[in-house]
Amino acid sequence: MPFRYVEESEREDFEHELRRRNRSLGDFDIVDTQARFDPPGALRGPVVSEVTIKSHINGGTRTYSRGGISISTDPLMRWVREFVTDLDAGVFG
Repeated sequence: MPFRYVEESEREDFEHELRRRNRSLGDFDIVDTQARFDPPGALRGPVVSEVTIKSHINGGTRTYSRGGISISTDPLMRWVREFVTDLDAGVFG
């Protein structure tokens, strides 16, 4: 499984969006980071986590910040929605 720190519901949403577009996890290299304080070492501050996705088709790469829902009634996590927007725009081939 390419995800180590992403919640199961986020992973399911991501995979669902891939299937809707006839794509698969095998089309991508995916690296997600463990949540950490920003700046590193701070005892308080924003918690940051990222997902980096690279296409095997064209090498297109994007890094998405995790941690918020879309501003709307959209139930997808913001990073999943941003990925879908980029995928539909051809960023990943």
